[in-house]
Amino acid sequence: MLTHMLLPSLPPSLGGRMEGVGGRKEWEEGRSWSMEGVGGKEWEEERNERKEWVGKRKKLEEDKKWEEGMSERKGESGKEEEEAAEHHYKIMIKLKALV
Repeated sequence: MLTHMLLPSLPPSLGGRMEGVGGRKEWEEGRSWSMEGVGGKEWEEERNERKEWVGKRKKLEEDKKWEEGMSERKGESGKEEEEAAEHHYKIMIKLKALV
């Protein structure tokens, strides 16, 4: 009870309190009593920017993994091509020896 009186501007998960009903969802949407008026919109804009950056970072990580996978595949196919060329060369030498 004492922490609720001392920490009214914290989110409910950290011991803060809110007016009305709705709990965490209202807090996340910037509609708690402590967010009204001053900074409510700014807080929401910052949150949206963070979401965008997180999304961009995840996309970059996925792209990087895809590129690494493609380079591994390319390396494997390069080895296969090299082995095929070597096999073809050996066959050509044998054919020339027969002629």
